Amino acid sequence: MSAPIRQAVILVGGLGTRLGSLTHATPKPLLHVAGRPFLETLILWLARAGVEDVILSTGYLAGAFELFLADGHASGRWVGPEGKPVVVRESRESKPLGTGGALAILRGKLDQRFFLINGDSFFACDLIAVASKAEALPLGHAVITTRAVPDARRFGRVETAAAGRVSGFREKGSAGPGMINAGVTVLSGDIVDRISAVPCSIETEIYPALAVEGLLHAVEQEGYFIDIGLPETYSEAQITLPRATRRPAIFFDRDGVLNRDVAGYTYRIEDLVLMPGAARAVAWARTLGFCTVVVTNQAGIAYGLYTEDDMRAFHRALNVAMRTSGGWIDAFYHCPYHPNAVIPALRAADHPDRKPNPGMIFRAVRDLDIDLAGSLLIGDKPSDVAAAAAAGLAGHIYEGGSLEIRLRSLLSASEFVKP
Repeated sequence: MSAPIRQAVILVGGLGTRLGSLTHATPKPLLHVAGRPFLETLILWLARAGVEDVILSTGYLAGAFELFLADGHASGRWVGPEGKPVVVRESRESKPLGTGGALAILRGKLDQRFFLINGDSFFACDLIAVASKAEALPLGHAVITTRAVPDARRFGRVETAAAGRVSGFREKGSAGPGMINAGVTVLSGDIVDRISAVPCSIETEIYPALAVEGLLHAVEQEGYFIDIGLPETYSEAQITLPRATRRPAIFFDRDGVLNRDVAGYTYRIEDLVLMPGAARAVAWARTLGFCTVVVTNQAGIAYGLYTEDDMRAFHRALNVAMRTSGGWIDAFYHCPYHPNAVIPALRAADHPDRKPNPGMIFRAVRDLDIDLAGSLLIGDKPSDVAAAAAAGLAGHIYEGGSLEIRLRSLLSASEFVKP
């Protein structure tokens, strides 16, 4: 398996003519949905999946994105699971070049593999599952996400053959249920070598060619889907998008729960050993629609034994290790404060983030829009359970053995388990 995908291109250059006056002065992806620009939802979704470099392919009203970018970077809210800032930058078309042309002008700037998504639609699929499928394929192959819909006439259809290979596409207009291209694609950086002239449509010129060569694969995913390109769907998104993105969470303590604890201060990557069933437990939680979050006291930072950068590198390695089984932590929260800290700035008698206090949980709820009512926490100490209780959610002790079995037993009678 190749390196994890760290780059995404978002196509945001369309005119948005079907939305009428709404897009006369505002590009469609910057229209507000549920109180914030629609594009903000897409960037945060990519960031939590480990994407560190987001390229906005702009065109129509491109200048409107400058303020959006400045505000986003200044706020510090675009960060990955380990807290690393995400770079969001612009690639501007001087004239319409089509979706393929938007990639052509990025020649030499694209990673070995990257996500390509549309800036006017959101598909709440598991990006880690999609990326893992692509990373297991040879370079030059591409992956698209597909989704079953009751009526495919507006979207066109994707036809597949054995092992999920895409065999062809059918044009829009054919009524009835079918599989559609849900707008999340993984491409190789050398895709630009296939674009010989612009304007170019990647959907009608590049994807069919890849399919004929057996290089295009479909990953069927479930989940909420919305395209804000019509007045009625834009209105619908105001109600349905907040509901779809608000999820319960499984909160995990780290050392002794997800990874083996080494003398109480685990930070070296060479000491990383996953606990039995940890990756599968996290993967299973994700298939049920839970957000997965780590909340961990890190007194070793306060004692000067290691740095926050050391800890973030460990968290990154932990996520990479989990991906082999489909696991992924959406966000890590840590408390470096301790009453006996040797670093004065980190000395605090009773910091609100340090468990048994619930501060880290509350920060995650705010940042990730978590539904606390459906959430729970698994830890290995009474302080973990106390922090959960202080936040108003159930806390449970893990005492060893398979974490997957423990989590399944906790949720077996839960209303949040899919039927």
